[in-house]
Amino acid sequence: MAQAGKAPRSKQDLQRLKQAVAKEPGNSKLHAELGEALSRTGDFEGAKRHYRVAVAIDPTLIEAHLTLGNIECCYPIHGISFCH
Repeated sequence: MAQAGKAPRSKQDLQRLKQAVAKEPGNSKLHAELGEALSRTGDFEGAKRHYRVAVAIDPTLIEAHLTLGNIECCYPIHGISFCH
């Protein structure tokens, strides 16, 4: 499984993480970890989706809230960015 904060080493690592989330869809930390992995591969829409699920399951995941906010500000859908 991919380590939190690092890009998956391979497509197989990312696939294993996706499978883990599928097996435990109520695990907020797995959703946050998958969100992190997806953001590191450039899949910001997928990352936002999993971060949203993570904070919906566990609103106390402050880092997931912050990262979701950063992605929303820096990688918006309509091309407007508030990042410098």
